Amino acid sequence: MIETIIIPVFEERISPRLDYAQHFNLLSHENGKIQKKESIKIITNNRLERINRLIRMKPDLIICNGLTERCYVELTKSKIRVIPWIQGEVDETLQNYFAGYIKEGGKHTFGNKIT
Repeated sequence: MIETIIIPVFEERISPRLDYAQHFNLLSHENGKIQKKESIKIITNNRLERINRLIRMKPDLIICNGLTERCYVELTKSKIRVIPWIQGEVDETLQNYFAGYIKEGGKHTFGNKIT
């Protein structure tokens, strides 16, 4: 099965904040083998518009570092799986994801709430 992943990037690392990132890697893979990879640039000062543009790309998964609760809710409401709070180099993160070391946790904390 082919899976589409979006990762917000800053140079070669995962961007510190999804909702402020302008550069994204969009890739498709099957069984850990990358089929297609492209760089996307989203220029807008409106965070909700940025989230909506990501949703329109129809990824299966977003791997990111920090994000707001609203961003998380909008993405998951659109049936996009999100693995937040991941830091490091993009290529190393993908290798760890493909190897099964990075998985969805299911419960993510925003302030005092657990979603």
